[in-house]
Amino acid sequence: MFLSKGSFLALSFLSGARLNTHSIISSRCDVLTFNRLSVFSLPKCCVRRKSDWNRAISDAEKLLGHPNIFLPLQSLPGDGMASVIGGMQKLVGTNHPLLKITKRLVYNGQKNMQTRGLIMLLMAKLVTNAQTTTAAAAATTRLRNARMLNADAINLSEDIETNQRHLATITELVHTAHLIHKGVVNVSELIYTEGLFLEDLQFGNKIAILLGDYFLANANLLLGSLRNPEVVYMISGCIRDFVEGEFVFKQNLKGNAVPSAATTMQDWEIKTYYSSASLLANSCKAIMILGKLDEDSQARAFEFGKLLGLAWQLFTDTQYFIDEKLHPFGSPLDLISAPIVLHLQKDPTFIDCVNPKGNTSDQVDYRQIRTLVKDGDALQHATDLCRNYVQNAVRQLHYFPASDVRTALVNIVCSLQI
Repeated sequence: MFLSKGSFLALSFLSGARLNTHSIISSRCDVLTFNRLSVFSLPKCCVRRKSDWNRAISDAEKLLGHPNIFLPLQSLPGDGMASVIGGMQKLVGTNHPLLKITKRLVYNGQKNMQTRGLIMLLMAKLVTNAQTTTAAAAATTRLRNARMLNADAINLSEDIETNQRHLATITELVHTAHLIHKGVVNVSELIYTEGLFLEDLQFGNKIAILLGDYFLANANLLLGSLRNPEVVYMISGCIRDFVEGEFVFKQNLKGNAVPSAATTMQDWEIKTYYSSASLLANSCKAIMILGKLDEDSQARAFEFGKLLGLAWQLFTDTQYFIDEKLHPFGSPLDLISAPIVLHLQKDPTFIDCVNPKGNTSDQVDYRQIRTLVKDGDALQHATDLCRNYVQNAVRQLHYFPASDVRTALVNIVCSLQI
């Protein structure tokens, strides 16, 4: 018995108000150079206006012929989901991060949040197009001589497509497990003094750990079924990268990452690669490996995924300062977001506002941080850097044959322009 529609609605109700599509939670990395592209220009849609994210995702789903529905929570047995919902009821009013994270997982409407699996399926289609273009002359010759395709070749294509679909599911499962594990909060008695409230938070942490482990176990089981040691090693490395990403920056008493006076954008890039871009980069490369494309194609797919992940996170970071509807003035900020790091590089004394003595986020004046960052040129630098990531990501895609699939990927990337 699997999760019913009623269970989805109940859990969706418990987990709070709808989230904006652009609110995206997000590692060995080469530091990207920030140079202008001399011989490459973006498509007109990227130059003249910012593409709409919802429309780009919707068009991509239509291109694949079905909606992008992965929803890993569907794999939970019905009685298991009932226990999760019961636990969520205890968390209402505690502001536990797991409530918001679960909302992101169960909401399947026009503002679809689960796009990593969709991107992997588009990359798989890109592989098919590349194979078709490369083998066109040889296929024409075989058809002329034999008047039929080789049956074994057809079966091989079907096997590759199945493995690529499995990899798309694996990517979504691993990402989901990471999101849920990030819902674990520091429940130290030094921070939360109310006993009953502390017990509810501890219970929420137990749900987050067990639920995340469940999805990760299913991902590993499906990963083994691919029977490709190189792909297994790559995706397993992404899980390692998630862990390493938690130790790039120091943390305050509540477990939130905070910068130091010596923090640079190189640190931000490494952190972002470990935490999100690694999975996208390695999954894109794995799609090429399963499609038996050459090493050059694999390298370009890896670079595309890395640049997409960096642009995605940079776009998300800037929304703290641009989107006042989603992030009201004075609301908490990600203290290692790109605009803060960029402003800190220019003004080292800014560290006294971001990471005050006492090492607790309760002493941070978020209003002052927003004002200082918006009054400086950090947002403009972030905009330029995001444009650079987008340009380079699109440049990698142009290595592959022109097609509707490539256009859909370009539209998705361009929608991240600030």
